Amino acid sequence: MSIEPFHTTRGSLVTGAGTGDPADRRSALEELLGADWHPLYAYLRRRGRGPEHAADLVQGFLARLLERDAFAGLAREGGRFRGWLLA
Repeated sequence: MSIEPFHTTRGSLVTGAGTGDPADRRSALEELLGADWHPLYAYLRRRGRGPEHAADLVQGFLARLLERDAFAGLAREGGRFRGWLLA
């Protein structure tokens, strides 16, 4: 299995996901999370999770982030998005 790298995150997406108009936030979140879903899934698969379990874990993780509105207040000055996501 090849390693799926995280893409370079555009700072405008991070800022858009954390602030502003709800429609703009949703669009930014969809792009951010859509791009990071597969690398998170691949990470779990490399650590021995089965396909369905890994997919469920990623979906649950991202759903909890959205439920908690964890992206509110994110700004590009806060550091790397992938570091924040993996933390």
